[in-house]
Amino acid sequence: MVTKKKKGGEDGEGLRILDVYGYAIGVIGLRVDDFLLMYVDEYEAVLRSYREVWEQEYRDGWERMRMNAFVCVQPHVHKKMSPKDIMRFPWDNEHRNKKPLPTREETMAEYRKLMDRGRC
Repeated sequence: MVTKKKKGGEDGEGLRILDVYGYAIGVIGLRVDDFLLMYVDEYEAVLRSYREVWEQEYRDGWERMRMNAFVCVQPHVHKKMSPKDIMRFPWDNEHRNKKPLPTREETMAEYRKLMDRGRC
């Protein structure tokens, strides 16, 4: 993802705008006009969603690999196995704490905020 750049041998205090711009346009695939019209919180929402999709695709690839290995090995093993016996992943024991959905009032407040910006 986006990292801090060193300036003159010291860590920068934040991200350089060109790094953010490059990531938005080159990696996420935003159009230049869309990026330039975004507020920071809107960009953060896009970035968060992009990261979640990327992470899910990454995990899906490894899950398919594990299932493929399991199907290949299972006929040659006499004891009962599960795919997790073949390969363990860090997310196997992860319990996703799903945030509760926002209330109607919270959703309307966010919508009004975007309306005030002229976004909807």
